[in-house]
Amino acid sequence: MDIGAQVVLQDTINGLLLGGTYATLAVGFSLVWGVLNVVNLAHGALVMLGAYLTYWLFTTYHVDPLLSLPFCAATLFALGYGLQRLVINQVIRASFLVTFLLTFGLDLLITNLALAAWTADVRSVTTGYSGSYLALGPLAVPTVRLAGLVVALVVAAALSWVLTRTQFGIAI
Repeated sequence: MDIGAQVVLQDTINGLLLGGTYATLAVGFSLVWGVLNVVNLAHGALVMLGAYLTYWLFTTYHVDPLLSLPFCAATLFALGYGLQRLVINQVIRASFLVTFLLTFGLDLLITNLALAAWTADVRSVTTGYSGSYLALGPLAVPTVRLAGLVVALVVAAALSWVLTRTQFGIAI
């Protein structure tokens, strides 16, 4: 395999694996839109807060990102639930444009508060397993991204099953 084809194939592998992360985010976004008919533009800002919380726990307390996941998820769930109950529910019956503008405003507020608190410097969490990969000939499949893709597929399949095969899901 020549070097050009190898680079294209490696980039394709990396893109597909990164797509697993995006798929997980999209599942949450589409669930809110499908159930509440609210396009929550603040969804990405809440994901960003989760990333900052993970980074903060890692750098301050040396908590592994995988171990901090339940805490971060619970914290962001509580924040999202609070925003839903206290803010979004006030305009839930209003026109689409009103909820759209409200969540856009929340996105701006959350993003700018995060910028004020943490600045916009590039940061990363580097663990002992961050650079691990599976070698497929000259290609490398990053194990962390592969695990992310597997989690995305499991979450999407489980959500699909719950929504189509359970009374609770059918009610939603």
